[in-house]
Amino acid sequence: MTTVTIRQNAASTWTKSRKSYTAAQGRRAVGPLSAPGPAGRRPGRRLVGARRNRWAPGTLAGSRRRRRPIGVRIGRCAARHSARRGDDLHEATRVSSGSEGETPRSPPASRPRPSGRSALATGLLIVGALLIAANLRPAITSVGPLIGEIRADTGLSGTAAGLLTTLPVLAFGLLSPVAPRLGHRFGIEAVLLGCMVALVVGIVVRWAPGTVALFGGTVILGAAVASANVLLPALVKRDYAHREGLVTAAYSSVLGGAAGIGAGVAVPLADDAGLGWEGALAIWAVPATVAALVWLPQARRRHRPAPGPGPGTALRDLWRSRLAWTVTGFWAMQSFGFYVVIAWLPEILIEAGLDDADAGLMLFVAQVAGVAATLTIPPLAGRRPDQRGIVVASAAVLVLAVLGLIAAPDTATVVWVLLLGFGQGCGLSLALLFLPLRTREHRTAAELSGMAQTVGYLVAATGPILAGLLHDGLGGWKPTLVLLLAAAAAQLAFGLGAGRDAVLGIESRPRATSAGR
Repeated sequence: MTTVTIRQNAASTWTKSRKSYTAAQGRRAVGPLSAPGPAGRRPGRRLVGARRNRWAPGTLAGSRRRRRPIGVRIGRCAARHSARRGDDLHEATRVSSGSEGETPRSPPASRPRPSGRSALATGLLIVGALLIAANLRPAITSVGPLIGEIRADTGLSGTAAGLLTTLPVLAFGLLSPVAPRLGHRFGIEAVLLGCMVALVVGIVVRWAPGTVALFGGTVILGAAVASANVLLPALVKRDYAHREGLVTAAYSSVLGGAAGIGAGVAVPLADDAGLGWEGALAIWAVPATVAALVWLPQARRRHRPAPGPGPGTALRDLWRSRLAWTVTGFWAMQSFGFYVVIAWLPEILIEAGLDDADAGLMLFVAQVAGVAATLTIPPLAGRRPDQRGIVVASAAVLVLAVLGLIAAPDTATVVWVLLLGFGQGCGLSLALLFLPLRTREHRTAAELSGMAQTVGYLVAATGPILAGLLHDGLGGWKPTLVLLLAAAAAQLAFGLGAGRDAVLGIESRPRATSAGR
């Protein structure tokens, strides 16, 4: 009889009373080999002192692996996934090549993906975010086409009417720094729900009789929109870092499309539908209420303040960063040009020979062209580590459109307006995309968004006023168009800095030397 000794490498786990141990490696002696059967076939080795394991033939039954309940396995897989996701968020991916506090950006092997939500919850999150974006502009852009009726009914002076249209933009600039702190303290979802509720309240207050209610409601809704403007890009960075371009495209296209719809349907709602200017402004409380109801399940999620330095520390570091200032300057210049066009493009075209209806239609055409840009540019730019080529192309489109309006405003007007809207849509898409692309985590994205919108909207608020002063002082609208050319040139200069391949770092990092690159 021949005795054969084999080595058994047992790495199985036995779970008993929620405690486990690992079977030790060892040698097991098996008995003599059986004689060949009638057909000359060896039946196999016989285990000594233990019965054969039916799940793993050839192993000891006592060391077999017992299957855990499915819930335990899913929970452990989710925990391992979350741990890997947290490691990826803190991974330094490139060698520094810029100023202090900046790190070049490199696509990691695996990008963080949203976890902890079911497919239904993720779908509701996306739909709710898009509904919020759709409500951030119509309550504001619907005022411009109705300003004549508002003045005739309330007796507002030209200065007061200009202040009414500028108040929301001023609120964007003054209140944007507060939003990151609110999001850090109460959670992004809860603050966004509060923004929608405040938006509904502001619209209803504006509907009440009297100029005090008109201006007070405008301030309330401007504050609500300002906070949501800041926190939505941070939400994209936190939950959709692996799809920044695609989600930004959907968000910015809904934002621009809703702005165009608000301006386009204001007069028909007031005149054709018989709602008057009050009803045409108040009707936007309905979609805002729907957005709040859809977003309500997201706001009920428990929030824990994120560990790490507070928003104040992050903001102080951002104000010393050259990359943060280039993103802020790009945001300021594209917003400056956008609000000049929103305020004065119909008047520019009326002076060129169009009637009032056609001039208003051209403004709507410009917004539609902007939506086309917001659908195409973010997915294209989000796949590239460097966006400077797209910045140059969008600035060239803007310059061509403005030169066309200066040289031949009455010929090929539709072409110039389409180019103008497309170029401004490219600028808006890039400005929104730079916020998640140039940051490493969502709290930094919220701080950068607050900084960019604070400075950007304060600068943008001066655009319509400065354009009106140029028109009154120099006569005609060509000086205003030259001002748009200067804004496009400044947008290009800032965009070349903001579009380079770099990421903001909250921590102070030493400047890299050429030897370390």
